[in-house]
Amino acid sequence: MDLIIWLELGLFVILVGLSGFFSSSETALFSLNNFDLEQMKHDDNPNLDLVKRLLSEPRRLIVTILIANEFVIVSSSVISASIIIQLFGPEYSYLNLFVAVPALLLFGEVTPKTLALKHNIAFASVQARPIDLFSRLIFPLRWIIRLIADRLTTMIVGSELKRGNIVTDDMIRTLTHEAESEGVLDHQEAKFVDQIFEFGHKTVGDVMTPRSTICFLSTEMPLREILSTIRATRHVAFPVYRGGKDDVIGVLFAADLLGVGSDHIDDESQPIDAFLRTPYLVPENKPAIELFHTFQNTKRTFALVVDEYGGIVGIVNMKDLLGQIFGRIRSLSSAAAMQNIASIDDQHVFILDGDMGLDDFNREFGVKLKRDGIRSLAGYILNQHGELPAVDTIVETHLGRFCIVEVDNNRIVRLLYSREPDIELSSRMLLAPADTTSNEQGED
Repeated sequence: MDLIIWLELGLFVILVGLSGFFSSSETALFSLNNFDLEQMKHDDNPNLDLVKRLLSEPRRLIVTILIANEFVIVSSSVISASIIIQLFGPEYSYLNLFVAVPALLLFGEVTPKTLALKHNIAFASVQARPIDLFSRLIFPLRWIIRLIADRLTTMIVGSELKRGNIVTDDMIRTLTHEAESEGVLDHQEAKFVDQIFEFGHKTVGDVMTPRSTICFLSTEMPLREILSTIRATRHVAFPVYRGGKDDVIGVLFAADLLGVGSDHIDDESQPIDAFLRTPYLVPENKPAIELFHTFQNTKRTFALVVDEYGGIVGIVNMKDLLGQIFGRIRSLSSAAAMQNIASIDDQHVFILDGDMGLDDFNREFGVKLKRDGIRSLAGYILNQHGELPAVDTIVETHLGRFCIVEVDNNRIVRLLYSREPDIELSSRMLLAPADTTSNEQGED
């Protein structure tokens, strides 16, 4: 090969390298976010102000980089075509496709952009000054191209909409997980952050106590019987109905009745209406975070949840909402819903409340049963089985086996759970009755 070919080959390598430089600068600069800029400030990066200035005019920056990159790409293609023609003749000029394209794609695009995305702060710090200098040198050409591009953009999508840097949920979660891995946050703190974001996407229907576990009171019940019910259940608030359970006329708070003298309690003519408070109704599709703010601002702590037809579908209190962030707050009775009742070959079998929330189950056992709009463990079993299962029915899942041990009024009350396929589950494993009634109506 003569000297001209060697010179052209060297020029081709330089142009491919420049293509990689400009491609990586685009990725590095535009991938910087507020947290990266704060990191540069913390590191006293001398190019921080220049980087901020470049990013403050994103269209100027992108036009500069694209002009430079297109110039070197076209030039490198011309040079490689010239080399091939000199070596093999014009009839083999098509070989340029197999030389220029792979070289530019591998060394001018993919590799430099991948590296720049991984080390965006380092790349941006080095490339900011050359990009700024080149932008000044091509000012006339850049101004003309930008003017034409602005006019075309305005014709297609309308006037420019200003927007600032957006911090997304995923960005904060990523930072939280990185902080946890580096020991800045412990596991529980990182878990709280995750649960706060999950809470922001939940509705009241996702966190409420379902109707099947609510303890209703009737206006026909004497005060003495009502007081006994309060003491037996240890609930804080009770919906009170007249006629049917969908005709709730008020809410009785236990504290309002516990302080009443025995004379009033024994007076059968004393109506319960005098102790009732106006019920606060919320739709089940109301965002849980909105209800949390409502509770804060109005000093309420209890609400009845209604469906689109006005029927009572559940109740929700402040403890239910806080439990979504800090974890379920269990009392002695609710803890009974998950107790170790048998040990076979060192493997455990658990007895569970059918009304246990599916999120609680997943969190307790470290599994991920798919919700698909289902809120309770019983609802999940019904969905898997396709019909109301009989006692001793085994329901197989990829995360364990369930055995139905108690069914009442067309609902699953209790069931057994084990992850071991070799354990024979049966209602006979219950040697003694256990009170696993959910007590999440609002306990002290």
